[in-house]
Amino acid sequence: MHLGKSPTDEWNIPEVTLQAVPSDRRLSWLAPRIGSEWESILLDLEGALYRCRADHPLSLYGKVLVGLIQWRQSKGRSATVHRLLQSLQSTDIHPSTLDEVFQ
Repeated sequence: MHLGKSPTDEWNIPEVTLQAVPSDRRLSWLAPRIGSEWESILLDLEGALYRCRADHPLSLYGKVLVGLIQWRQSKGRSATVHRLLQSLQSTDIHPSTLDEVFQ
């Protein structure tokens, strides 16, 4: 029995999208919406933070986007929108923002 909230409970995103691996385009739309929570999100996704910081020291967008792309590349088919939303649940990102990205 699952007692925790699922991203599908809060976000109106089709199941087919939840099971898909996010494209570069979707990740680039999402990156500027993440903001200051980016490090905790990438840690939860098991991303390589040091590389993101080193490659883009002055660009928050660059750090986030590189981190998301590296996560997707390292996890392959298990890097789904659903897994990404699980990491985003603890942030202050409003669900309607994610609906725009993942519809």
